[in-house]
Amino acid sequence: METPEKPADSATVSGKVTLNGSPVTTGQVGLYSIDYGTLIQGELDKKGEFTITDPVAPGDYQVFFIGTKGMPGKYMSETSSDYIVPVKDEANQLSIDIKS
Repeated sequence: METPEKPADSATVSGKVTLNGSPVTTGQVGLYSIDYGTLIQGELDKKGEFTITDPVAPGDYQVFFIGTKGMPGKYMSETSSDYIVPVKDEANQLSIDIKS
C-alpha cells in the first residue's frame, strides 16, 4: 500500500493528559501519524499539559507515552496504543483521558 501524499504541516497541537481523571505530570506524550508514519512529541508539565512546538500535518494520530509513570503498558508504544485522536487543519486543543 502506498503512503498518501502528506499535506502541509498546518495544524498546531496542544492539550492536557489525564489518567483516570488526574493530570499526568511526568514524561512525554507522543503522537504517531497513522497516515504518514511521522512522529511528534511534547513534554508534559506539572499540570498535565503539553504543546507540540512545530506544526504538524492534519490526520489521525495514535497517542502514546514516553517515560510516564503509572501509565498502562499498552499506551507506552505507538504500536500497541489504541487511543486515536483526529488532528484538524487548525489549532487543536486535545483532551486525552486515559483509563487504566
